[in-house]
Amino acid sequence: MLRIHFTMADLARTRVAEMSDPLWETVLSLRLMQERNTILLFDCWQRRTRSKLAAPTTPPGVKTLLKTLVPASGHLLGFLSPAEAPRSWDDGIESVLTTPRRRLGTELGRLAESQPLPTWAQDLADGDTGILTQVADALRVYHEVALVPAWSQLLALAAIERGVLGRAMLLKGVDGLFASLGPAMRWNPPILEVDSHTDRDFHLDGRGLVLVPTVFYRGKPVLSEVPDAPPTLAYAMQQDLKRYAMSAPPHAKRSLAALLGPTRAAVLANVSTGATTSELARRANTSVASASRHASVLREAGLIATRRIAEAVQHTLTDQGATLLTETTETDRLRQAQDES
Repeated sequence: MLRIHFTMADLARTRVAEMSDPLWETVLSLRLMQERNTILLFDCWQRRTRSKLAAPTTPPGVKTLLKTLVPASGHLLGFLSPAEAPRSWDDGIESVLTTPRRRLGTELGRLAESQPLPTWAQDLADGDTGILTQVADALRVYHEVALVPAWSQLLALAAIERGVLGRAMLLKGVDGLFASLGPAMRWNPPILEVDSHTDRDFHLDGRGLVLVPTVFYRGKPVLSEVPDAPPTLAYAMQQDLKRYAMSAPPHAKRSLAALLGPTRAAVLANVSTGATTSELARRANTSVASASRHASVLREAGLIATRRIAEAVQHTLTDQGATLLTETTETDRLRQAQDES
């Protein structure tokens, strides 16, 4: 178990990141791509990405190179997702391209202990800049195919997570915030107990902590520490939120047609700021049972996401829901302007 010790200064400086490191999410998704029996919520994304990678326009060797460096299990090469890189795609790739030769040799040596490697891997371990450039180019190609089309959903998912955690803290303070992080973490003031492969105590010493929700990571939370920056704790978002960002709901068309009803439209509009089922019922002037039924249809359509916090159920808009609501509002505004003229 990892025990993270907080002071009052640490609690004041703790925050939630806007998004996980895009390079790390890319590498983690590569690992998930190799699973044949993945969980349902990634099934549509996985099939769509495999189809695009198989297209003639994909440069040859990309899949083979990346599959070698990012195996389905075991050691994950740290230089492909450097903790010290700024959290942007371009800066992350630049960090990969400038990886010191000693680090390449050490990490590829560890990888060779768990699987046989092709001859070019030894050249990479020796610091061959040409092969390192090929690795960076392959990552760029894969990122464009696999993550760029889904990036708006990933950003929306991160926004939902931030909203859920923010509401939990608003209602129940720090206890509520840490209780919402999932079963892998437990708040035992002033210590956050985190499931880990190692047993140690970690003192924040007034630097605070950045919580980093991730979509494609499914392991135990990972603590990273870099100079001149607060430590970060990356953790896997809970499945109920990820489902609506990465899968295509089977009844989406049927549910979207049902959205034409006035009560359901009112429920959707009132989810925009986040609400429990009881709050939705009050705002839409309907019963709790009715609000719950309408929320279920909206959820099946991929327009809202639902997550349980303690005894309450919290509803928030997905990216698709926000887009639909914005476009509908703009259409109504234009129609009203035409009627008035």
